[in-house]
Amino acid sequence: AIEMQLEECEIELEREMLNMVLANLIRNALQHSDDGPISLSLTANQFSIRNTIAEPDQHKPEQHSTGFGLGLKLVQKVCQKLGWQYRSQLHGNSLNATVSWP
Repeated sequence: AIEMQLEECEIELEREMLNMVLANLIRNALQHSDDGPISLSLTANQFSIRNTIAEPDQHKPEQHSTGFGLGLKLVQKVCQKLGWQYRSQLHGNSLNATVSWP
């Protein structure tokens, strides 16, 4: 199940870059999610996504700072280049990823 909270807003950012970042985060959540829900929210200056993972103790903490593979490393690089902030945090069996822009 996907739970969405979408704020009605207009976002003036590079469309291709935003699409790539959001697609990578959503794909990652779908690939690495346990059977629990995926929650996402979008506001005028932030996108966040949360998914549950099957066995959080199998993953090393450093994997959560860079993500689960190349998709999230690419997200980090794009965010860094554009001056956006990317955060990924593990809370129990839930992984939260957030991208904020000015």
